[in-house]
Order: sequence, then structure tokens, then C-alpha cells
Amino acid sequence: MTTPGEKVEFSEDTELRCASTTIGKTELQRLKQEKVFRDVETDGEIGVVKEVNIDFRNLAQLVYQYDTLDMVASQVRVEILNHFRAEDANKFSTGELVKATGRNDSNVSEALGQLVDEGHLKKIQKGFYALNE
Repeated sequence: MTTPGEKVEFSEDTELRCASTTIGKTELQRLKQEKVFRDVETDGEIGVVKEVNIDFRNLAQLVYQYDTLDMVASQVRVEILNHFRAEDANKFSTGELVKATGRNDSNVSEALGQLVDEGHLKKIQKGFYALNE
């Protein structure tokens, strides 16, 4: 894998085509915010992207961040963050995350505390967390 500072070149006619997929509203917004997706054209349905321009440099940076997190974070923290990114809801309770990850309460609670300390999540009220955007 290339590091974020390495240069990647594509020709003028480079085109990436993907099979149809549904992207959660929150994840679509995040990809726009990270400037990975530009000029998004949707099909009118929530999460169905018809055409999009992708900034591969920003995509590589985001992938690098995810890969780095996978290497240094516990699996439960990765599962929690993936759940936030895959769902349209912007907040989850500890109980919902326990159910979504299949982990026990104490492991999820410990991971949530670490994710808050690291700045990935914010505690919005007792037992409820949101992505720190």
C-alpha cells in the first residue's frame, strides 16, 4: 500500500466503475466531507449513487487512516467504529453497540472510553455516543 505522501498518477481517461451498492447516508456525507467523493449524482434514492468523481489522493489518505486504526486498535473498537460508519443513525447507546458487535458490556464500555479519549467518538449523554466529526 502506498503512504499518503506518495504520488499516484492516472491518465486522463482513467475511469473506475463499480457494481451498484448502497451507501449509508452518514457514510456518504463523511466521504463528501473528507473530499473523497465530489460531484455526487444520486438516483433519488437515499444512498444510491449513480455517478461520482473520486479524489484518489483523499481516498488513499482515508484508507491509510483506516489501515492504521486496524493495526493499533482492538477488534472491538474497530467493530464499533464500523457500526457507526455503516448505519445512518448518528448516535448509539452502549446497549445497541453491545448487540451490534456481539461483545459483552464491559468490553464495549472499555472500548467506548478509549474511543472517546482518542477523539474518535464523543459522549453525548450517559450511555450514548456519536462520531466525533
